[in-house]
Amino acid sequence: MYTVEPIGRIISPFKEKFATPRQPGLLTSVQSQIILNTNFSKNAVRDLDKFSHLWILFLFSECINKKKKELIRPPRLGGNKKTGVFATRSNFRPNNIGLSSVILNKVEINKNNVSIFVQGADLIDNTPIIDIKPYIKYSDSHEDAISGYAQEAPLRKKVFFFKNAWNKQIPKNHKELIQEILSYDPRPGYKRDDNKEYHVKILHYDIGFYVLKSEIFISKIILLI
Repeated sequence: MYTVEPIGRIISPFKEKFATPRQPGLLTSVQSQIILNTNFSKNAVRDLDKFSHLWILFLFSECINKKKKELIRPPRLGGNKKTGVFATRSNFRPNNIGLSSVILNKVEINKNNVSIFVQGADLIDNTPIIDIKPYIKYSDSHEDAISGYAQEAPLRKKVFFFKNAWNKQIPKNHKELIQEILSYDPRPGYKRDDNKEYHVKILHYDIGFYVLKSEIFISKIILLI
């Protein structure tokens, strides 16, 4: 029997699975902070800032007690066709381990507290981190790779605000982040109702939106704190 202990956790703007990017790197403007446990000193991150990208290994902590599946319905296949779990990046995995490639912004050390600031992470807030490794360009990048049913990046939709939805007190960078996140249409591939108002929590906002064909309209933004 093997046990894995988290080395830290991540702080991210995604408060729930819904609208969290399905792949890392899609939203490079997303800023996240990895906070290492206090038993790790500055020695653990020595020379880490000499790398531009990192591999983050983490636990799908919200799925640990859920039933494991050998067949998965990937969103890229419309949510109706099944394929093997090892041919997907589904969070319903045998050992609940996830892997993401992120951009390293900076490493910050404050007494016994070590923080690693990254961009492009696709992790829910407070996700346990189990390991960090540097991305090595000559071995980790494969220009001739074939990506099965996911050869191309997903298409993005234009995002607009209903006139009464926009609150001038919301910072501009928050507005841009919300638009970028919703542009990938977070709705499940198998359940898309254009007449329904969907809700998602991003940062400290509850956001309502509709999808009409190739456009997304934000209907309301409610401050949660």
